[in-house]
Amino acid sequence: MHEEETLTPEVLPPGDTDIEFVVSQDTYDQAFEELSVLIKKINQVITKKNFNIWLTFLSEAYKERFSDKAALAEISESPQLKNNNIVLTTLKDYFNWVVVPSRNKAVLQKIVFVSENQVIAYSLFSGSKAKLYEFEKINNDWKISIW
Repeated sequence: MHEEETLTPEVLPPGDTDIEFVVSQDTYDQAFEELSVLIKKINQVITKKNFNIWLTFLSEAYKERFSDKAALAEISESPQLKNNNIVLTTLKDYFNWVVVPSRNKAVLQKIVFVSENQVIAYSLFSGSKAKLYEFEKINNDWKISIW
């Protein structure tokens, strides 16, 4: 068995600029609170390695993207996985080998609205802004998504 390496969130360069969708302070505060609570719930699910519950937090687009064989093959080429001879073939593999090691202690620091219903959630990692998740409000619920 190979020694498991911890994967880290995507760290953005210091000059990275976000295209922000302007919302009121009340809307920002409400979304920040909702997403803080949600991320804590997601962290608990990830810590317990509960794949089936984790699925309930995902948009269909996210599930499709990370179930795609070509996408999984590309992710499998990352040094952390390749050096440990880990090849992702399913969404569950992605959860076990990428999500669990990198997201179980995520702490929300900032959100950036990119549209009325789409938000990027950030944390700090080694002093740099790191993207945790893209969230999309679908049927009044925040879901981990991609766009």
